[in-house]
Amino acid sequence: MGHFLGGIDMIQEENTWAFLRGYYYPKFVIILKSLAWDERYIWLRDIYNDTNLDSLWEERSDDPIKDMMEYLSRKDYFHFFCMGVTVNTDGSYKIHRVVSNCVYRFLKD
Repeated sequence: MGHFLGGIDMIQEENTWAFLRGYYYPKFVIILKSLAWDERYIWLRDIYNDTNLDSLWEERSDDPIKDMMEYLSRKDYFHFFCMGVTVNTDGSYKIHRVVSNCVYRFLKD
């Protein structure tokens, strides 16, 4: 037991996160790292913008790809993965199209 605050729902949510980290996340990272940076930038920017509707990704310099690389080096791929996944307390989840595309490409190849 031990999950008194959330009960069964908390366990379902934790189990879903464990599944997503084990199944989806590795595929997400493998595919993103296989992309050229110009394409990777677009995919990461899309996740960022779709999650942060009130503060879209700003191109801070003449080299937005370099800016994204620096942001990514501070935040890591798991930060973007978490932005691209919504897990409900009942264990159901929704995956951003970029995460879905990564899994699709991984399974296709």
